[in-house]
Parts: sequence; structure tokens; C-alpha cells
Amino acid sequence: MADAFDRAGAELQPLFPDGITAAELRRRAHELSGHTPESLLPSDFCYNRTNRGIQPPPANNPVFLWQREGYYRYVGRGYAYDGPVEGTPKAGPTSGRFITSRGYALPTTQDGMAASPWFNLWKKRLRPYHELQPGRTLYWYDATRQAVVWESRVSRVEAFRYESKEALRRRLGEFFGDPNVSHPYLDRAADQGYCVAFNVDQVRPTMVPKPDGHRFPQDGWLRLDDENAEAWLGPLRPDPDGRVAPDLHRAAAVAVEDGYFSPATLTDERERRLRRSSGGVASRTSAPG
Repeated sequence: MADAFDRAGAELQPLFPDGITAAELRRRAHELSGHTPESLLPSDFCYNRTNRGIQPPPANNPVFLWQREGYYRYVGRGYAYDGPVEGTPKAGPTSGRFITSRGYALPTTQDGMAASPWFNLWKKRLRPYHELQPGRTLYWYDATRQAVVWESRVSRVEAFRYESKEALRRRLGEFFGDPNVSHPYLDRAADQGYCVAFNVDQVRPTMVPKPDGHRFPQDGWLRLDDENAEAWLGPLRPDPDGRVAPDLHRAAAVAVEDGYFSPATLTDERERRLRRSSGGVASRTSAPG
């Protein structure tokens, strides 16, 4: 895996001198190694950053400098780095949780939400281009019902710049495995710009009506720790894993990569452990609806 990231970084750095996105690195390392993109974590191979369960540099065969969330600079092996090494930051109770607004009726079933191709397109890079990552909690506002109606987990993400509508359609087709991806929103997109494409899983129904007079930001995305979200979104349930959610997501990715288990969801693994520790009785309060 280190070799794949070494090759991917060497190829991509000239194309992205201001920083390579994690999505770009995962995509190319996947092509080179065959590992699933979700198990490929460039932050495991940094000089200035370390993750739980990963040996600190230089034992982790580092090739990157972590720049900011989701962005890396390739410097190769043997780089002379003597600066500080940061651990993976711990998230607060609402950090990494978003609500997105769609101006049309959302799917009415959990399977429909999970199967749908989701993407946002902008002329300029807007949030959450840098912030949306696998494992983030995402709530969905349905404008036709004037309420947040779904809670989900981001399962896959790819963020990229496109230079033509043809290139955009091709990239979306590759990501979603459907060469015929279509939507009026896609038809109206600018000929050049930025895209965040993603899928969700662990979909649960919820119902939190929008307060009178509340308006979304123009970009259609709202962080749960934004001041104007507190009054409205307070009733939304926290991530079932609480403050340790990022660590659990990371640990699961490492375990899957190492072949220790291959759960369908993180919830499955938690329930397996609960059954083992409680003699066969496991709480299902956090299972997907």
C-alpha cells in the first residue's frame, strides 16, 4: 500500500502543486493496488501526522506532508522532516455533521436514498468540498416537506475539478458505476468547475420541521455547529458512536484492510462484540432502520 501511495503521489503532485486531495490519492492508489478506496488512507503515510493503530514516522514509510483536512503534498521517501507530528484530531459532538438541502422531493425509502447517486457542482470550490469524508453524518432537508427527513452516513466520496461537461459525465459514470448518470441539475452545470460526488448508507428516517423564517445558506449546506443551526437542529440525534466515532471508523477501516473482519456496517461489528461480551444478548438501539 505504501508503494501505491508513493507512485500515486509522484504522478499527481505535478498536476496539483497546491495540494493533492485525499480523494484523488485514494482513486489512483486504488488503481495501482486494487485495495478498496475506503481502506486507503493517505494520512497513514505522512511525516507530520499519525493515526491510531499506525506506527509513527518514519516506521510508517511516509511519503506525504499533511497540509490541511483532505489535502496532502507529496515529498517522497527519505524526506528530511524534523517538525511536529500531530495525531488525528478528535471531533466534538457536532463536528463533521452536516445538513444538505435539496430543492426537490427526496426518495421515500432507505434503499432509495442509499442507491441514489448524489453530487454537488460549483463554479468555485465551496463547502463541503474539503470537509465531506467517509464516515461523516449527513442529514437531508426535503424542501417539499419543509423538514429534515433522513439521517445518513457518507460511505464514499470523490471531490475533483472538471474541465468540461463531457469529462464531468465520464468521471461521475466511473464513480457511480453508471455511464448514463443524468439529472437536470447536471444538465444546468457550468462547463468547468468543481464536483463532490458521494453515496450514503446507514440511512434512518427522522422528522425535524424547519422553523418559520429560517433560510439555508445559498450553497445548500449547513454544519451542525454553525450558530444558525443550533435552535433548529438541536433535536437531531448525535452520532451513535459519540465523540469516538472518528476513531471507530478509522479502526474499522484498518481491521478490514488487515482482514480481521468484513462487516456490512460498523453497527454489525459493534453488535457482534456486544453479543460476545453479554453472552448472546445485544442491544439493537443503534442498528439502521
